Amino acid sequence: MGTRVFVALGSNLGDREGHIHEAIGRLREAAAGPIEVSGLHVTKPEHMGDVPDFVNAAVAFETALSPRELLALLQRIEVEMGRPAGHARNTSRTIDLDIICYGNERIDTPDLVVPHPKAHERAFVLAPLAEIAPDLVMPGQRVTVRDLADRT
Repeated sequence: MGTRVFVALGSNLGDREGHIHEAIGRLREAAAGPIEVSGLHVTKPEHMGDVPDFVNAAVAFETALSPRELLALLQRIEVEMGRPAGHARNTSRTIDLDIICYGNERIDTPDLVVPHPKAHERAFVLAPLAEIAPDLVMPGQRVTVRDLADRT
C-alpha cells in the first residue's frame, strides 16, 4: 500500500473549479489506489487585499512517494499549471497544493513542514478536510479535524 496523505487545494485565478479538478486528476499519478475528494468550497482570501475568492478542496489517498517526492510532484504540478516557481506568499494563484498530513509523520525542515503549520487554524483547509476525514487527529493536535473546523 503506502502512506495515507492529505493535500489541500486552492485556486483564485481563471477557471478556479477547472484548475482544482485538473490538479486532482494530476495527483492520480501519486496515488496507490482511489482518491477521496471533498466538495468545492468558495472562501474569502485571507491577508491578500482585494483579490478574487478562492475555491478550495481537500483530497486523501495512499502513496508510495516519500514526503520529498510528493512535495516535488506538487510543485511540478503547480508550475505546469501556471504558478511561477518563485511565487510570493499571499498572492493570487491558478493552483496551490499543500501537504496537510503525511501519515503520522512530523517533518520540520527549511523546505518542508508537515503537518502544515497553520492547517489547524484555517477554515478553508479544515472545512473540506472535515468532509473526507472528520475523525482525523493531525499530528501535534489533540482534537479531531471536525472539532477544529467547528471552532473556526
